This record gives sequence, structure tokens and C-alpha cells, in this order.
Amino acid sequence: MRDEGGSGTEETLAAPAVSASSQKLAQGTTRGANDEDAIIAIEPTIDARVVSVGTITRASSPSLSQPAGDHDDLPVVDPSNYQIVKELARGGMGRILEARDLRLGRPVAIKEVLHGDDSARARFDREVRITARLQHPAIVHVTEAGQWPSGQPFFAMKLIRGKPLDQKISAAKDLGERLSLLTAVTAVTEALAYAHSQSVIHRDLKPANVLVGDFGETVVIDWGIAKDLKDTEEIVSIAPRITEGATIEGSVIGTPSYMPPEQASGARVDERADVYALGALLYQLLAGVPPYVGRTTAEVLSKVLDEAPPPLSTVVPDAPADLVAIVEKAMARVPAQRFPTANEMAVELKRFQQGQLVKSHDYTTRELLVRWIRRNRAAVAVGSIAFATLAVVAIVGMLKILSESGRADAEEVQVRAQADSGMISQARSTLLTDPTEAVAILKRLFPGTAELRAARMIAARPRRSAS
Repeated sequence: MRDEGGSGTEETLAAPAVSASSQKLAQGTTRGANDEDAIIAIEPTIDARVVSVGTITRASSPSLSQPAGDHDDLPVVDPSNYQIVKELARGGMGRILEARDLRLGRPVAIKEVLHGDDSARARFDREVRITARLQHPAIVHVTEAGQWPSGQPFFAMKLIRGKPLDQKISAAKDLGERLSLLTAVTAVTEALAYAHSQSVIHRDLKPANVLVGDFGETVVIDWGIAKDLKDTEEIVSIAPRITEGATIEGSVIGTPSYMPPEQASGARVDERADVYALGALLYQLLAGVPPYVGRTTAEVLSKVLDEAPPPLSTVVPDAPADLVAIVEKAMARVPAQRFPTANEMAVELKRFQQGQLVKSHDYTTRELLVRWIRRNRAAVAVGSIAFATLAVVAIVGMLKILSESGRADAEEVQVRAQADSGMISQARSTLLTDPTEAVAILKRLFPGTAELRAARMIAARPRRSAS
């Protein structure tokens, strides 16, 4: 995460990186030190990712109507258990601290609420409980949750050194380098597949919420607006209304560039909203840019509602057709046409990485032939060498046969010439004594013999003698 203020040290500690949308909404946002790398844990945005100021209604729920600071079910934790190193980031209603758990001697990141209304506290509680129960290698790990003696809620989580995926994508020089990050996207998809198996949806998946560690580990962060599909107690957002001048009335939860049309319209969503966001994430990996861009949030939201993103076939023509097909299926504007859950998409991505055919793509005969040659490159190379060797052997053998045949023909011609010469001599010697025998001898000459002229002269002598 990049620093936007504060003292300069060697590393920025993004725990995880604060999203751009959150920074715009939070007044006076500050962060830790300025550097390329990030020590990452969880995003400090406790502001519901609203893309416009408006009214948010709530479904009736005792948990959401609890007074601020009422976290009696969270254990009280002694602050002396942690040694605070520094503040990493600050949002509108919360902050992230780098700390050291003195009990186990391990570095952690602590997220705590500074202030906020009842709904902000309720969202914080939901984030703590959902994140803590999701036990997956690619989902940030909560090490402790509780409240300080003052009643201020917090939770601690593992600290990871690395960078957000959007920075990794931006730093890649070309499509080839971006494709090297496909393993990270697959890991994210598998993490969401696990979450979906637990009836949890993320609802704000984007490259900035995916952290790629220095050793290749991938972690999905910021479950602040995640939803347990089995829980009917939910903050319900009003569908936005875009008026003349691109003003948005109402509120939408999520990040516009990566949300599906139904989420942008304020409707309730399910696992297929995350699938769409995964497709948008893969779109950005291939194209190097988000599927939707605009000068204002309202402009981006309007595009999401009204049109499909620019086709990858025109944005990045060299992108693998298999991955393009997966993106198109995941980002289908009609939810029923997408993968039902992230698990089906993860299976497709693994098929691609293993060189297998993906079900999302209709292959042409040429594509199938090219894939077969690529998959059997060694066998094709050996076969080609063998074929070339056989061809050379065959050609050499044929030339040898032709050479031997030529010599045999020459020898046969020579033998015939000698025989014809002998018969001509015999015909001449018998011409005067027995002309009829001489003619019979000449008839035994080979057709086309070189002695034909001599034979004609001998055959003409008996007629002259007779006359």
C-alpha cells in the first residue's frame, strides 16, 4: 500500500490497503509510512462502501438496533497484551495498528472502531464474526476479537507482507507478466468457493482487496460488508436513481467497477454477485484495466447498469480464448447465465491451468489441433524427427535403386548391341550362299537396335541380286 501522508519509513503497512472509494468517503484519511511494499492484514474501512450519500434503511433486527458500544458478548482484553508499534491506516470510523502480541511474540494488525453510529458498530461485529469463522488459507486469519476495558471493540489478525493485486497488475509490463498472477486469481476463487460453501458472500471483491505476499501467498481481505445468506437481518440499501447531471440518490453497497448490475441497482444479491466480481477481477488481470472506468462514481455506476464492459477480444486480442470465455460467463449480465457459485469457476480455472479443455469455451477445429500439438509437443517433435529420418532414408534408397537400375539398363543395352553386331556379321557371311537364312537372322535383331541401318542394307541385297 502506498502512503498518502505521514512519516517516511522503509515499509508501508497496509492492513490491507484502504480502498479508493473508502478514502473519498472518509474525511481526513491518513496512513502509515511511505513505501512500495505493504504489511497487510485487514482493511480499516468501516463506512459501508457507499458510493453516494443517501438514506439507508434497516431491516428490523435487535442486533442492529443495539446501542453503540454494547459488545458485552465480546471478552474484555487487557491492552497490555499488545505492544503498539505504529498506526498503519485510518478510515472514517476506524483504524489499523501494527502491534506485537506479547503473549506469543508474534506481529499482528489490530483493527478497532474509533467512533460511529449503531449500524457501523453492527457492521464491525458482523465483520469480526464472519471473518473469524472462515478458516481458509486464502482468507485473512483472525487471531483474537474482543473489547478494550473502555468498551471499544477490536480484533487482531495475521500480518502479511506483500502488495495488493491491483498494484501487482499495474506493475506488470505486458500480458505475459499479468498471466503469471493467474495463480493468485485461482486462489481467490477457491477462497470464495469455500466462503460460498459456508453461505457467506463477500460483496466487495476487487483487486485492492486481494493481497499477494512476498512468498506467493494470496489472501482475501475486507469482509466488512460480507453477508451470511442464512441471516435475514441485513442492512438494506435503497436502489439508486441517477438523475440528470449524473447525480445519484440513494445508496449502493460495494465498489461500482466490480459489482454486477443487480447489485448496482440496489437489489439483494447471492453468490453470483461474487462470481461476477471474480470475472471482473480476471478481466482486469487480462486487460490491465478495470472493466468499467469513468470520471465520476456516478458515470461508472451508470455504465454498470446500462452496458456490458468493452469486449476483451478488442481490448487485449492476444488474451487466451479460454480465459476470455470464463470472464464472459462470470460477468454475464443475467445472473442465471453465470457460474452458480465460485466453485464452478475455480474448476474451470484449474482446467485451464492444467491444459485441459474448459467447458465455457466452444473450440474450433483449428484451436483443438493447436492445443493437441502444444500438449503433445514432445511426441510431435519425436514423430517429426522420425518422419524426417524415414523420408531421408527413403529418398536415399530410391536414389540408390534408380542408380542401380540405370546401371542395369546400360549393361542390358550393351549386351543387346553386342548381340546385334554378331547377328549382322552372321547375316553378311550367309547372304551370298543363303539369302533367305540371312533375312531370317536379321529378323532376330532387337527392336530399335543401333544396327538397323546395316540390317536394311543387307536385306536389300538379295532383291538386287534377284533382279
